[in-house]
Amino acid sequence: LPKEAEKMKAGIAEGGIECKQTADDKHMTYVGSPLVSADPSIVKDSDVVVILAPAFAHESICREIKPFLKRGAIIGTLPAHGGFDLVARHALEEKIDEVIVFGTVGLPWTTRIIEYGKKVEVYSTKANLRMNFHPRVPRVPAITLLSTMFIGTTFQIGNDYLECTLWPVNNVIHPGILYGRWKDWDGIPVAQKPLFYNGVDDFTASKLEEMSDEIQATAKAAQKELGVELAIPSLKEFLENSYGDLIPDRTSLKTIFRTSPAYQGLTHPMTETESGFSPDFKNRYLTEDLPHGLAVVRGIAALVSVPTPCIDEVLTWAQKACGQSYLVDGKMTGTDISHSGVPQRFGFERISELIF
Repeated sequence: LPKEAEKMKAGIAEGGIECKQTADDKHMTYVGSPLVSADPSIVKDSDVVVILAPAFAHESICREIKPFLKRGAIIGTLPAHGGFDLVARHALEEKIDEVIVFGTVGLPWTTRIIEYGKKVEVYSTKANLRMNFHPRVPRVPAITLLSTMFIGTTFQIGNDYLECTLWPVNNVIHPGILYGRWKDWDGIPVAQKPLFYNGVDDFTASKLEEMSDEIQATAKAAQKELGVELAIPSLKEFLENSYGDLIPDRTSLKTIFRTSPAYQGLTHPMTETESGFSPDFKNRYLTEDLPHGLAVVRGIAALVSVPTPCIDEVLTWAQKACGQSYLVDGKMTGTDISHSGVPQRFGFERISELIF
């Protein structure tokens, strides 16, 4: 990402980056001038490499830094949904045996860029965050290293990387809400941008719950075959754990989305036309959350022979809407798995092959 690197360097040159953070009811301010470069060799002496970039960029970044990763380095991303471990394994090739791969089930904080390369605000810090590794028990004190980097967050080692991959977040939320709102769209632009999360209705909520249930069934089948417990919440449990008492009405999945302050006012991705607004199906809610989200979940379900009628329903509509192909005649053989984290892309036929 050379343009971003140059933009950040320009901001830092004017006095460094100022970061304000709130954690444990404490307000902290840090000022520093980190080294910034688009040259992948910058990682050559790094003990920890954290990739914070859109999922579609993970594979190319791994390939670029591969020659410079030192033995024993810890490399990963936050969050690690959508088969990051499989993509990293594919891109790093033989180097994968020399490094430790990590991932989290979510972000440790919520941030806002105030001024690019100059000021950033961390206005919400998660006290605890689940993290997974390959190998399952890291060879170095990875938790200690990462905890020193992310102030205010205590990391907890999970049981298997599949917890990251199957965690019910954007992989079901984004395609599911788009499906619920637009599956019967007649192509006529609408007068206003409809609310995204706050607009969840009974039908959409039911589809989200069905997909969440299918993920639970997949996790149970996987843990039985692998002999390891997978601690994966339902979608409703995840939202309740994330936002807790901030949600005014936790009666149902529908009321959580409609009343959660974290979702207030956010609208569907739309394109403005002369006669109104049309849904933007080329938005990352589909172009990223299918190849590195829902399609990956579907691929894992296939490895453990778990039927997923609702995921199939949503994925079939979504892939057509954005012009991609993953699920074909009930199998993960679509042409677009070639740039995804779908396990079938890498020739895997059994869930045990995902462990390395």
